[in-house]
Amino acid sequence: MATTTKPTAHINWVPDSGSANLGAPPANISSVGFQPGQPVPAPWLNYLLHNLGRWTEYFDQGLNSTVLATSLDQGMRLLGGGTWGYSAATGVLSWDAPFNLAIPSAADADNTVAAGQVTLPAGSVAYVQANTPFTTTGDVTQGSDQVENLAYELGIEAGMGVIGPGIPSGTTVLSLTDTTATLSAPATASSTQASLTFAGSGPLTLTVADGATLVPNPQTVVVARGLGQAALVGVNAGTMVLRDKEARGLHTAGYVTTVQAPAGQALTAQQAVYISLGASDGRTAGAAYPADASIANGPTRAGFVGFAHTATATGDTAHLVTGGFLGGFTSLTPGALYYLDPTTPGGITATRPTVTNQVIAPVGVATSASTLAVNPAGAAANSVVQGASSWANYTVSSEAQLGTALAAAQSGGGGVIVLSAPFTLSQGYTVTDAVLVQGRKGASTLTVLPGGGLIMASGGELRDVYLGTTATTGNLVTVTGDYATLQACRLTLPPQSTCVGVAVTGSGTRLVRTQLAGVGPQSTATGIAYVSGTDNLDESTTILS
Repeated sequence: MATTTKPTAHINWVPDSGSANLGAPPANISSVGFQPGQPVPAPWLNYLLHNLGRWTEYFDQGLNSTVLATSLDQGMRLLGGGTWGYSAATGVLSWDAPFNLAIPSAADADNTVAAGQVTLPAGSVAYVQANTPFTTTGDVTQGSDQVENLAYELGIEAGMGVIGPGIPSGTTVLSLTDTTATLSAPATASSTQASLTFAGSGPLTLTVADGATLVPNPQTVVVARGLGQAALVGVNAGTMVLRDKEARGLHTAGYVTTVQAPAGQALTAQQAVYISLGASDGRTAGAAYPADASIANGPTRAGFVGFAHTATATGDTAHLVTGGFLGGFTSLTPGALYYLDPTTPGGITATRPTVTNQVIAPVGVATSASTLAVNPAGAAANSVVQGASSWANYTVSSEAQLGTALAAAQSGGGGVIVLSAPFTLSQGYTVTDAVLVQGRKGASTLTVLPGGGLIMASGGELRDVYLGTTATTGNLVTVTGDYATLQACRLTLPPQSTCVGVAVTGSGTRLVRTQLAGVGPQSTATGIAYVSGTDNLDESTTILS
């Protein structure tokens, strides 16, 4: 087959789509086609040639933008936006900080969308027209402010900058009519089918359209899709599914609904709940009820397991969010640790209970005014107010500060000790009742030296703490009391040592999502040693070689 060169012009047949000389053949003709010898009315023939010309022009535009489209597909990412949220009831997708479409060779400032929200019904898409330079050709005439016979014009908009032969610096597009662009300055030289580069600038606007009818151009980038009960947000591989009432950042884990239980009574959305044991609290075993940390009911009803995702009628199945980030709250204090409210069943408070015999039950940390990082530790992590307390928070960055904080917390009735930097432990330190030692990402590693370690007394808790050791013998953590808790910790042991990660002599110890490294089949180290005690519980502990 002979090589065919591309035509220099489109068919452009009957460009006036409203002409009386343009009409579609009826269905009984289009379904079987024209018959031999059958006269073809001029409006039908014009209609066919007209649509053939328009489709040819459309595909020509797509072919001309192939390199651009490939570059966008391979390199784009959606970044930022702060905390994203979605409501299935209203279809509202929101983000509380600007986000940008990161495109190689394009300025981030020219592809940024301000914080805001859009309504994204099922089947709809939210898209932007990316400000990415692209090149086409057109006829430039000296002294004229018009570029004619553009090879393709989709994506060219008023305000775009233009660069090309004979085009003065700083020239922009004023308007576009068919294949003719009117510029802000006349050309200084003439050129036939000159190579012209167009580029937008400034912030982007997020637009919502029906996904089935949207006709994209080379600059169109879809950043979100409405799925009904969820929204798909992101570009290329960097996407996330944002479910109803979920609030989180891009590329972070969201909530995980891991518990379903019948509602023992009507529950409201975002209500803190517990699962009844039946006999101990006089309710239906296995059913979900509002958690209660009051003096009267706290001992049996304060075992917080999660939050009701939606309002649930008595007897219906309740879906409980047991971890991750949950939105839908109001007036939270970012960074504050929240507890069950001992005065309101199902409620939470940032004020640690201080009345004697009220239950202290942590439920999570606020990451924004409307979002809580849910972190249920269960009844094993609860403690009871023992009387007047000077409970406080402590931030420590050294062994000496840790010793001081532990002593102060013990004498004051409890407290949260946050590790703000890695350091070593050269001796044993006791974590007592109502004291939580909390790690912080990137700053929670403690190195246990020979003779060092942590001793867990009754009711003490470690959370998100990483421990390693240079010793060849001894325990990293020794549990001597009852109902101590290690949650989301990681203990790393030298494989050829005789060290023990956790040595337990108390009862009711809870190991929750804790990792023990260096204790594989070829190791002589011991991950967990239950020396004595009863009712100890190991929940999802991971053994790593």
